Amino acid sequence: MLEKRRFVRLDVRVNVEYEIVQAPEAKFKSFTKNLSQGGICLFLDSFLKKDTLLDLKLHIPDRSNPLEATGKIVWIETFKIGDKDAKEHFEAGVEFVDISDDDKNMIAKYVFGVLRLE
Repeated sequence: MLEKRRFVRLDVRVNVEYEIVQAPEAKFKSFTKNLSQGGICLFLDSFLKKDTLLDLKLHIPDRSNPLEATGKIVWIETFKIGDKDAKEHFEAGVEFVDISDDDKNMIAKYVFGVLRLE
């Protein structure tokens, strides 16, 4: 099968703070399933529509300040942990649409640094 991704992904839990661009009064906390230079897979407690824009702060380990980016939800899926009556959770693919080159390079260094240690 042909891989469609342009960037190497690292399965890693990184803490994320986010707010919905169209409703910035509410701030949320979550974490990633994976991370790449191009975006993240983010766990969510509530459903958000495809194309929703998020302002993100990613807390990369061993970095004092969070990386900041704006991302767009490109897909979202529902899952449950436990039995059929369990609360629904969501995982969303978030593509970075606005991120500085420095922050993108920092993600690349982190991803390849961890992969080199494995």
